[in-house]
Amino acid sequence: YNTTLTQDEICIKLNIKKGRIRFLIEKHKIKRKPNRTVKQIEASKANMKNIIDNKLKRNSGIQTKEHYEKLFKTRFGYDYSDFLKQQTEYKKYYNKVRNITNKNLRKYKHLFENLDKLGRCGDGDKFQVDHIFSIKEGFNLSIVPELIGHPSNLRVISWRQNLTKSNNCEITLDILMNNANEFLTKYHKILI
Repeated sequence: YNTTLTQDEICIKLNIKKGRIRFLIEKHKIKRKPNRTVKQIEASKANMKNIIDNKLKRNSGIQTKEHYEKLFKTRFGYDYSDFLKQQTEYKKYYNKVRNITNKNLRKYKHLFENLDKLGRCGDGDKFQVDHIFSIKEGFNLSIVPELIGHPSNLRVISWRQNLTKSNNCEITLDILMNNANEFLTKYHKILI
């Protein structure tokens, strides 16, 4: 009770664990001095700094292009720029459409039901995002990715329906463009 040592220092000095000290304090209803010593304050600051640093390391993700290149090289054995060169034109187009689709889903989430139940094929009662006018057909006809990923071309359907539909288009290009125009007039803006 009278010591100015921190709990960590007491643990080291007596060679016991912190939990044991806490147990004894609670058991004997010992109240430690409310005013912390300089050592205790410094120890607390150092501990907090370590916690923050560890969280930043864990959650900060990729910070720079160089970091990303290094990460990619260590995981896959070649540079990210080499990977991009190897990608097919369709894969680049597909990735652009998916990126635009995800932005639109976040922005217009109030328009779609079952977004909280998205999942993979074969995963129970899960749903998937479907492009009514398919990405494959959009690529074949050289349609801009913004139109294929437009909210008017998106719907959330069960994975079984999406699997059955595959790359088929359920609407024509004219209907797709009309739907996009109607959406624009209704909501007064478009996310590109």
